[in-house]
Amino acid sequence: MEIFTIIQARLNSTRLPKKVLLPFKRKTVLEFLLGNLKELNPILAITNEKELIEIAQRNNVRYFIGSEENVLERFYLTAKNFGVKDDDLIVRICSDSPFLNEKIVFDMIEEYKNCNCNYIMNTTELGTPKGLNVEVFSFECLEKAYFNCKDDFCKEHVTPWIKENCNSKFVYKKFDFSGDFTIDTKEDYERLKKVIL
Repeated sequence: MEIFTIIQARLNSTRLPKKVLLPFKRKTVLEFLLGNLKELNPILAITNEKELIEIAQRNNVRYFIGSEENVLERFYLTAKNFGVKDDDLIVRICSDSPFLNEKIVFDMIEEYKNCNCNYIMNTTELGTPKGLNVEVFSFECLEKAYFNCKDDFCKEHVTPWIKENCNSKFVYKKFDFSGDFTIDTKEDYERLKKVIL
């Protein structure tokens, strides 16, 4: 069993366009996240935009270019392109969460290995600060979602079909802090930028 960490990124966010390109401690938001996860050898599932391709190449990160709107398809084809198999694990990460780190991801992988399930998430509803969420699931479930998901919401958000149709578990992970660590708006960016200065 191999573990593949896939980060999805695009530039057309409606609330804060090109947010992953914003400066963040002498890097971009996306590069800051990549630096936090380098031990995981992440793969970028990106759209066909020059700036994203340049970031991947500049940081020697593997990448796959796919659909802008059908993120489920982009995610699935990224996994297929890099040889993910049925019994392999996928870690899904969103690119607007620059404070996510390897310890959180490794903890979630261990939770998955011990849970006897096909999907696990440290959900915000159970106390995880927003922006530190990690999803771990089997490629087999991702493939089933790709071939069975019919509605646009499911295709845009990747895992709704998996949550409903695979053996899922939502876990509480204790953090010594709380708050919102996602960059979704200009206000989020200005607030979180101060944290790292």
